[in-house]
Amino acid sequence: MRGLSLKNARNCLSPTVIVGLLKDAYNHVDVNLVNAKLLVKEAGLNVITSDNPTVPGEQGCREGLLSMALAGAPYQAVGFVQGTTPVLQALNRAAFRPEVPLRRGLPLLLFQAQPSNPAMLPTMIGLLAEAGVQLLSYQISVVSDGETWHVMGISFLLSSLDAWKQHVTEAFQFHF
Repeated sequence: MRGLSLKNARNCLSPTVIVGLLKDAYNHVDVNLVNAKLLVKEAGLNVITSDNPTVPGEQGCREGLLSMALAGAPYQAVGFVQGTTPVLQALNRAAFRPEVPLRRGLPLLLFQAQPSNPAMLPTMIGLLAEAGVQLLSYQISVVSDGETWHVMGISFLLSSLDAWKQHVTEAFQFHF
């Protein structure tokens, strides 16, 4: 896909992804391709589509690359659709290899930590166990700015991240 057809596909991709992201959040409003861009702006999201890689060291061109940033938040997520599955390629320019699949209904816990702490992963698994949460999947990014991002697929969202804050640089949860 090149030229005009790529541009047209990109113009459809952005509102379609927005509809998918907001559909469950806006139960009282019918989210559709017409109102999606307005609703995402009200939610404080910035969605950018591109056909150029934005991850350091990434070679070649990924068609349908999507970058999202939450207004006022320090996170920028970059991903694309692989087959029929959306995947997270990078978080704050830290690349995941392989990419992290984003599955509907699978809560994710994302945290940033120093890569040199061998006790970190057992500690995090212990914190999940204390909360009665099961670890379903785990992926780690390449080192970026001296730290790594960790993505844990978990059985349900944690009620609080307070116990995590003493062990990690940053942490947040996401439910797709």
